[in-house]
Amino acid sequence: MRTIPLLLTIAVLELGARAAVAQRVTAWEVGMASLDEDVRLLQVGYRASWVNPGHVGVDFSVAASPVGLLSLFIHGALDLDAAYAVVLDSATSLHLRAGGTAFVAASQYGAGLTGGFNVGFGIVGRTSATSGIRLDVVQRWFPTEYETYSATSVTVGIAVFR
Repeated sequence: MRTIPLLLTIAVLELGARAAVAQRVTAWEVGMASLDEDVRLLQVGYRASWVNPGHVGVDFSVAASPVGLLSLFIHGALDLDAAYAVVLDSATSLHLRAGGTAFVAASQYGAGLTGGFNVGFGIVGRTSATSGIRLDVVQRWFPTEYETYSATSVTVGIAVFR
């Protein structure tokens, strides 16, 4: 089961050459992360997508919760996905994605990292030629030897098109 995130990451990296000529959409995001339905945390992050409508591209994101900074506990998620954009109208597109994910945690007592996989979608709406708004939903799973942990993120962000 642990080989699935590695295979997904390799597949996404293989798609990187195609994405080199694609349009880049970046966004600073804020939202909520739910961990196994018991814990809800404020989440801030950065997302970058290199996609052309109708073609597979790459989506990368990094997100963290600023809540833990007060107690010197840092945790966050990194996602690397294959993404596919569908044009909904002249100003709106739907970005579907799936890939590998990592959860990182560190404190004064130690640090840890675990891998997993994710699926998600984003709706990107242009407000001008170079800016817009992005809404994203991501479901992550982290399999262990005995059970699988899950996390769901819902974010909204300011998007910049290049």
